[in-house]
Amino acid sequence: MAFRQLSTITPISKNVGIHTGILIGYYILFQAFYNMIESKTLWPYESFTQFGTYFFLNFIPITITYAFDYAIIFSWKTYSSPLKKLTIEVVVSFIGMVILNLLFILIVSQIAPQHTKINWAGTIFNNIFILLGMEITYYVKSHIRQIQEISENKQKMLQYRYEALHAQIDPHFLFNTLNILYALVGKDTNKARLFILSLSNIYRYVLNQQGKEKVSLDNELSFCQEYARILMLRYDNHFAVATNELPEQQHHIVPFTLQLLVENAVKHNKVNINSPMTVNINFSNDHLTVSNPINPKKVINTHHKGLDYLRKLYAAYGKQVEILNDHKTFTIIIQYLD
Repeated sequence: MAFRQLSTITPISKNVGIHTGILIGYYILFQAFYNMIESKTLWPYESFTQFGTYFFLNFIPITITYAFDYAIIFSWKTYSSPLKKLTIEVVVSFIGMVILNLLFILIVSQIAPQHTKINWAGTIFNNIFILLGMEITYYVKSHIRQIQEISENKQKMLQYRYEALHAQIDPHFLFNTLNILYALVGKDTNKARLFILSLSNIYRYVLNQQGKEKVSLDNELSFCQEYARILMLRYDNHFAVATNELPEQQHHIVPFTLQLLVENAVKHNKVNINSPMTVNINFSNDHLTVSNPINPKKVINTHHKGLDYLRKLYAAYGKQVEILNDHKTFTIIIQYLD
């Protein structure tokens, strides 16, 4: 899995005051620590003028180091793993430190030759402290962001399940199915019984999926076939769903995926004696494909809210929903959740 940057991180320019405060605080602590190690005193300066000179000479390189480390940690986009990210950042940071020190010597030698001496141990420790602090901050923010994304994804799942349940017990759906049932009772008792059984299985499945984030392919296919049976009766046998065999390995998808795609086909296309509809569902080892011929209705709602929402749900799992339309066949390819 790629290790991506945090999208919520803002550049230094948008939080100048905060970063300036951090830099000043860090400089005071680091310089005090360094003075105690080097001179055994917090104030090794002969005068405030000397303190100001050293502050100026040290604070500018620290600021540049801070900005450079911030940029490479928070701005680079994609890594194959956290370890690779950390390794690259450490190497680049220390290369940047060496270049900065050499530039410092070159520039200061032209202005104040007496201050061109570089304490390499001090600059190395300084770079380590800044890099370590930023890495910790980055990973803490990454962890917080992941928790937020999990929470947001759960909310999306709950909303999707509510909408799916609402769609199944929508008054229009119930009204149409009851009308079909009424017509069948007087004509074909056996078909009426099968219809009632399919309708019962549909509602049982909807209720059973409450609280579940994924469903096995075989359970979802069984539900889809029950739903297709009702559509077949509704469209007087001019509608059908054709499938191949399920993969040997068990896979899972988002609940109601197949039903939503079948419903999408009849919602946007004509289904009658002159335009029969067959929805093809094909299962492979790593994805499923749902396709149907295109014969659009004259008056149609072109908003594909269900497909857009399905895309977002699968994207939350890092999976893709690909839509292909060659104006003859409408095809949707969905990767399995596992």
